[in-house]
Amino acid sequence: MSKPKILFYPAGYSGCAWWRIRNPVEALRRNYNDFEYIVIDHSMSREHVTNLCLEANLAILQSPGSIEGRMTIENHLLNVYLHGSKVSDAVPVLIDYDDYSFDLSPVNPRYKDLGTKEVILKDKNGKEKWLWKNGHMGFDLQSNIARYGQFCRCVWQASGVTTTTEYLAGKFQRFNPNVFVLPNSIDFSKWGAIPRPDKTKNEIRIGWFGGDSHLNDLLAIKDIFQLIINKYNNVKLVFIMPTPWPILDGIPRERVEIYPWTSLELYPLFLASMHWDIGLVPLSTQESDIEFNMCKSNIKWLEFASMGVPAVMTDIIPHANTVEHGSNGILVRNDILVRNDILVRNDGFLGAVCELIEDANKRIKIGQNAYQTCRESYDLDKNCKIWYDLYTKMLDTKKTFWSTQCENDLMMPLRNAEKSSALMLQT
Repeated sequence: MSKPKILFYPAGYSGCAWWRIRNPVEALRRNYNDFEYIVIDHSMSREHVTNLCLEANLAILQSPGSIEGRMTIENHLLNVYLHGSKVSDAVPVLIDYDDYSFDLSPVNPRYKDLGTKEVILKDKNGKEKWLWKNGHMGFDLQSNIARYGQFCRCVWQASGVTTTTEYLAGKFQRFNPNVFVLPNSIDFSKWGAIPRPDKTKNEIRIGWFGGDSHLNDLLAIKDIFQLIINKYNNVKLVFIMPTPWPILDGIPRERVEIYPWTSLELYPLFLASMHWDIGLVPLSTQESDIEFNMCKSNIKWLEFASMGVPAVMTDIIPHANTVEHGSNGILVRNDILVRNDILVRNDGFLGAVCELIEDANKRIKIGQNAYQTCRESYDLDKNCKIWYDLYTKMLDTKKTFWSTQCENDLMMPLRNAEKSSALMLQT
């Protein structure tokens, strides 16, 4: 008897696909061989993909409707599974989202492809300028609204939605009652610390890493860097970012190391080679950012924890409900105020980082505890059973369509987007 076939369509070769599809599939193959796991390769022909669809017993689609550049094969899959094809009556379909893509801050670069309102910036003097205007700099409002509509239909029509956290699950439960949490987890066959070179042993290496969409998060604590460099001669800032940002202007070059991103295959080793002593995980709590940030997972803390690096984090979900303050991490507010190069108020990051710089024993203890927590609760070889149990359950479940009222509730933001005026953003 042939094994049931589970078909996965990842979001390309992105980091999201690596965490949410490719790594879990590897772990499932190692631990549960009673299913056949098929991952669609984007070089496959449409005919081949169609045959795989027709043979599959369960389909997992990642972020349909919210990833640009995937529309040809994605629309084909959606037509096969969700938009009236006979096969969809027999094949349950799960869709996976790791964030709430259509609640983005306008300063997030992805807003260009996912924003459903034009945006005007207004500075403190009342001067206005366009940030996002339809037809300018690749911002196509109608295409984005159509993409949002596809996102809505997918959430409504799917057999279920999988996501990273309980908080994010709550965002989707209004629209689809079958929402399941599959927590981001660490593959310890890839992650861990590596021996440290002698030349860095006298340094305190403070680390941060993130892409363009995390600029606002780093801006939330930008004032601490110059203060720390001025106070401690043995501190070095070791950051991974797409390009050197002006945040670090004025800091002596020898006190900073900046690295570009690397391939996902080398990513865990690359992070370990930074030899960080302290990790920074700030999240912007500005009104335009906080809800989107609360929908994130604790993945950056997990990455630091997997290497035994103690981290200082903004004290909001997703950290506030998963990290034990003072034990396996430090939770603080972003509050810091500097005027004319004088520290006026500090209730957060600066004090916590200084304490870790000055207390090696505390650094080591928190790092060890974080690693232990990660090993016990976020080991992918253990947690992949959550995936396996869900897929086993779904294989016995027929696809269900939800009520017209549920669809109406889901599509309301789309109708509002079509009618709304530009969003005014205060700077």
